[in-house]
Amino acid sequence: MDFGAIYAETRQRIAELTSGLSDEQLDTEAPATPGWRVRDIVSHLTGGAADFITGNMEGAGGEAWTAAQVEARRATPHHDVIAEWEKVAAQIEPAFEGGPPQMGFLIADIGEHEHDIRGAIRQAGHRDSAAVQAGTQVMTGGVDRMLKGANLGLRIRSGNQEWELGAGEPGATVTVDPFELYRALAGRRSPQQVAQWKWDGDPSQYFGLMSVFPLRATDLVE
Repeated sequence: MDFGAIYAETRQRIAELTSGLSDEQLDTEAPATPGWRVRDIVSHLTGGAADFITGNMEGAGGEAWTAAQVEARRATPHHDVIAEWEKVAAQIEPAFEGGPPQMGFLIADIGEHEHDIRGAIRQAGHRDSAAVQAGTQVMTGGVDRMLKGANLGLRIRSGNQEWELGAGEPGATVTVDPFELYRALAGRRSPQQVAQWKWDGDPSQYFGLMSVFPLRATDLVE
């Protein structure tokens, strides 16, 4: 997969989607990211790209790191944040080719946040995009490492793909819609929702290991 092209395509789609929103819509809180408005999500994506370029990666992915990105742009007009993102993207998009594996995090992040925004403004779409497919591959890699650490194996069947993750013989097999899997892998689904998937085996031991971020306490229906 050409991660640079996928990032660019997704970034442009988010820019076009949010540039046409009213201030009221930009101030809508996203159910998938409590405490963050639509404009805050874009500020985070812009700040994350800027931090990567400048090497400001201490605490990357943590709450303090992402909160600083949002706070630094809180008083900045949305169109100026979009312009900043376009500027830093001109450096980051070519860097995917031959870049470190950690850059996969940026693909997973931008794809998930596109759908966080879409959920907030109720404009679903692009659920089978290249960003969804690439992000799924990135995040299943993270889940694989978590399962190995717990000495558990899991088989996932989704769409036309199948993964055997973790260590040893899979203790369970789950079949799930690709978009539902994608959203759960980043903590956008609850244990109750995950339990409703088609399981062959006990799902409960996997709830803390199915996602690169903790699963939600409450359901998120999109």
